Amino acid sequence: MLSRLVSVSASNLKGVRPLVAGLVPASRHVHTSSQSLAPMPPMPEKGGVVRLGFIPDEFFQFLYPKTGVTGPYMWWTGLAVYLLSKEIYIVNEETIVAIVLGSVAVYGVKKFGPMVAAFADKLSEESWAQANQLKDGAMSDLTRVIEEEKKEQWRVEGRSMLFDAKRVSCDYLFIFPMSYFLLPLPCCCQIKA
Repeated sequence: MLSRLVSVSASNLKGVRPLVAGLVPASRHVHTSSQSLAPMPPMPEKGGVVRLGFIPDEFFQFLYPKTGVTGPYMWWTGLAVYLLSKEIYIVNEETIVAIVLGSVAVYGVKKFGPMVAAFADKLSEESWAQANQLKDGAMSDLTRVIEEEKKEQWRVEGRSMLFDAKRVSCDYLFIFPMSYFLLPLPCCCQIKA
């Protein structure tokens, strides 16, 4: 049967491009749906409401209009009776071990769960506080660096103005002596020897 399926699949793909291992066309891209790039909604902080520790409340709300309050419980009971009566599920020592381990797990969660949750929340808050402290320190350092960079840019602008002033003063140093000798002085400025 499987060889027949492979031969039928291979005959359907004869006119297609070259094949690679597993009879998949080489030009076919895997996992390239447009939904892979879609934005994902944020994960909720709190889980949904559950009953009996693992059954979602929506299951109970779905059956409530038709069966009332006891409907879902009777459904689970009927399912368990059906599985046991048809011997789909057989009760043996592994079932007893599973019940004992499950009850120990439930007891541990009920007894130690709030303490472990408080400890985990405390560790989480400490790590968030440390991360925020590092972030605030980095932000203050970066703002200081930005202010220093603005001062340096201001100084560079001032330096170009300073160079212009030096150039003008150097020009005066060279032009003034030459102009002293080249231009005749007015009578009031001449010194008689």
